[in-house]
Amino acid sequence: MDMSTIFISEFITSQALETLKARHTVIYQPDAYQDPKQMTDSLIAAQAWIVRNLTKVSKELVEGAKQLKVVGRLGVGLENIDLNTCAERGICLLYTSSLACIYHFSLRLRVY
Repeated sequence: MDMSTIFISEFITSQALETLKARHTVIYQPDAYQDPKQMTDSLIAAQAWIVRNLTKVSKELVEGAKQLKVVGRLGVGLENIDLNTCAERGICLLYTSSLACIYHFSLRLRVY
């Protein structure tokens, strides 16, 4: 079993959460998007970060997340993600408009 650490800073369904927990260590803090310090602390150990539309994936947060390899965006639009910083760091961006694809995100994380 791959035990990558995934940080989730916004609400996801219990079914999606359980799917991820079956394969990974999950830090689930659905209100963390409101507190950059909390996100900074939680990202220290994370290889993946799942966000929706409220989390600001800023340059400062990405640069501080030394182990981060993947950002998963659930929903449409990428305006809340610093794409340049992710590209500079070689962080893969995966996005979907459906939580049904969370299983595929989980499998894809094994590649990174």
